[in-house]
Amino acid sequence: MEFAVRNLHAPSLRALQTLVSESCDLSGLTEASRGRLREAVGTLLAQGFAAGVTRLKGSLRDGAIDGRLDVELRPAAADASSVPLQRRIRASGELSLTGSLLAAPQRQMLVAMGLALDSGSGLRASFDYADDGSVQRGLIGVDGVFV
Repeated sequence: MEFAVRNLHAPSLRALQTLVSESCDLSGLTEASRGRLREAVGTLLAQGFAAGVTRLKGSLRDGAIDGRLDVELRPAAADASSVPLQRRIRASGELSLTGSLLAAPQRQMLVAMGLALDSGSGLRASFDYADDGSVQRGLIGVDGVFV
């Protein structure tokens, strides 16, 4: 499994590291340190970042798993108070199971519920979420079908 965090605001991250290492316990922060903590976290969230499992891969005697998950918090606009948080989030992921990692009734249930597609050699599932303000705003797409 590979995990990645991208596009973090470096000065804010350094400020957080300094505060944590100096205090050893965030509950003991002074009022001034709490203010610096709030400012650093606020800047990190306003600047946006991306994180995810860039690669999930494994195999067992009975099959294999392959997948990824990406979550992005897009940068806030100049007037961040007017943009709801859900409009800044974008997420997507895929998962493939091959072989007989799941019993037939479990596979059939996932396909019947529309959460996965039968790929012949196993199951494949994916999802997408983005709220771009369009007609489909805030909907989750599962295997290309928005629900």
